[in-house]
This record gives sequence, C-alpha cells and structure tokens, in this order.
Amino acid sequence: PAAVGLAAPKRGITVSPIKRCWLMLGLAWPLSAFGAVVDIDCAKLGQPLQTLIDAVPEDSTINLSGACQEPILIAKDRIELSGSGKAGASFTFPPETVNGLSITGRQITLKKLNVSGAKKSVVVYRTGSARIVETQISQSGSIGLEVTDSSYARILNSTVSNSGRNGIVVRLSSSADIHNNVIQQHKGYGIVIDGAAADIDGNTISANAKHGLFLHGG
Repeated sequence: PAAVGLAAPKRGITVSPIKRCWLMLGLAWPLSAFGAVVDIDCAKLGQPLQTLIDAVPEDSTINLSGACQEPILIAKDRIELSGSGKAGASFTFPPETVNGLSITGRQITLKKLNVSGAKKSVVVYRTGSARIVETQISQSGSIGLEVTDSSYARILNSTVSNSGRNGIVVRLSSSADIHNNVIQQHKGYGIVIDGAAADIDGNTISANAKHGLFLHGG
C-alpha cells in the first residue's frame, strides 16, 4: 500500500495529542465530533500569525497569549479567538494600519483581548457576524469597532475608548446588540447608527467630544 505522508503541526501551534495524531496521519480534524483547541503564543511564533490562523479548521477555539502586532483576517466560520491566562493577549497595531482585526466569517467570537491602534481596530464586514465579549478596544486612529456591509455583532461587557473619531459604528444595513459596555473618551461620537439597526442597553457612555449616541438614516 502507498505510504501515508506525515504532516507536522505548523510551528507556533500547540494541539492536543489526539489532534496531533490526526495531523500526523495527514487527515483533517474530525469537525463533526469536535473542533480543534489550539494554543498560539505570539511571543513564540515560527510563522506569520495569519498563516497559523488560516491553518485552524472551522468550529475551533484559539487560545491566544502574548503581544501580537500583525493585522489578521478571520474568514472562516465558527472560530473563537480567546485571550488565555491571567495576562490574556494583546494586539497593538501601528497607526498606518487600516484594519486591525478583520472579520468576514460568521459566528466568530473575540474574548478577553486587548486591541489597540490601527485606523479601525476591529471591523466586522461582508456579511460577517461576531460576538465580542470582555474585550478592550482603544486608541484607534478613527473607529474603535465598525460593523458594516450587512453584518452583525453582539458586543458585551467590553470597553471601547479613546478613538480618534467614533467608538462603535454600525452602518450599511448592519445590526448590533450593544449591552453592558463602557464607551468613553472618543473625539467624535460614542455610538453611531447609520442606516442600520441596534439594540442598545445597559452601557456607560461618557466623556465623548460629541453626543454619546448619533442616529442617522434608515
């Protein structure tokens, strides 16, 4: 019989012994039974972070640690990107970066992350959907979190602060549930709903240069 080629996990990824066995057999992880649980440490990357994330199958949880600086796109569905350990994980982007964390996949979760910098720190677009929970978003050049192009986000128990313009923007036929967040100290509006829909409840919106909530269109 033909020999089965062995495929080692990509450098920078840690997987469980069961999933390592599947990888060594050259087989896909059995997603119908369980998704992968993958640990990635940004302090020990052997490859670009985007390459490692692209290698993770759908229905997976990525436990991220360390200080990350590379912009990433999550295009697959049902991925959870979660900061691990007491320190969690951080993304710090230079100001010339257009989008920091971009989401076009569906049912994406961002949890316990600290995201700062870029013109737009987090963007959900192209009909993507995301749940953003216990995450800190700050120091964006323009918009902290944007939901656009018929997309959806559920934003819970997070802090969005100190943007160059607006904190959270929902626009272009998108929708969002914005609950129990702190939205503060933006040079424009706290929340902008522009030709979109949102359920907004239980937030602390304060110290913004303009109104805490601005509604336009639709």
